[in-house]
Amino acid sequence: MQEVSGLGMAAMAFLGAGAGYGVNHAALYFLGRYRQEAWQYGGLFRVGRGRAAPIRVDMAAVEVMAALLSVVALLRCGDAVTLGLTLPILYLILLLGLIDLRIKTLPNLLTFGGVPLGLLLAACDPTRSLPGAFGGMAVGAGFAAVTAWIYFRLRGQEGLGMGDLKLLAFFGTFAGPDGILGIIALGSVAAALYGLIAAHLQGQEDPGAYELPFGPFLGAAALLLLL
Repeated sequence: MQEVSGLGMAAMAFLGAGAGYGVNHAALYFLGRYRQEAWQYGGLFRVGRGRAAPIRVDMAAVEVMAALLSVVALLRCGDAVTLGLTLPILYLILLLGLIDLRIKTLPNLLTFGGVPLGLLLAACDPTRSLPGAFGGMAVGAGFAAVTAWIYFRLRGQEGLGMGDLKLLAFFGTFAGPDGILGIIALGSVAAALYGLIAAHLQGQEDPGAYELPFGPFLGAAALLLLL
């Protein structure tokens, strides 16, 4: 972890909060696009289409989280190029998780758009490699495809969607074969625990029938690995 001045961290936190503002607005765009509804921004900046909006806890949390993650990235990344590629990847992970959490959809534009960023990071970061990136993509997508097929055969319904497959392929570009397996394991455990607790609180007799988006849990695990 490199040494950074307090002023540098403050500037990066401000940049991250602004990026979180952008993440919220991008999420609102995709939510409106898929749901055909009007949304109003209500984050820390309290500005929405030219008028004030009440602060929403979830939007403010995204901006705070983006600020904190940006500072961590500044401390962890060894050079400006790696930092410049890591920041948009972590903002994209936040955006994907936010959209999936609300409407259980992972837009192709975002998952496919993350792949070139991940490949560039693998090519420029000395701790990663392009062969590892392609291997991570294959392992992530292959695991998702096999798991979805087994789940469908056993339960007769879809367990993992194509969006999760593309998401894991994206994560595999910067995680590599070993890292993507760690992301899958950690994300699966977190999702299972959350699903069990939520199903119990809602009185569902079959916890396995409880539906929840997998993307936010995979995204949280990917952020841990990325940083």
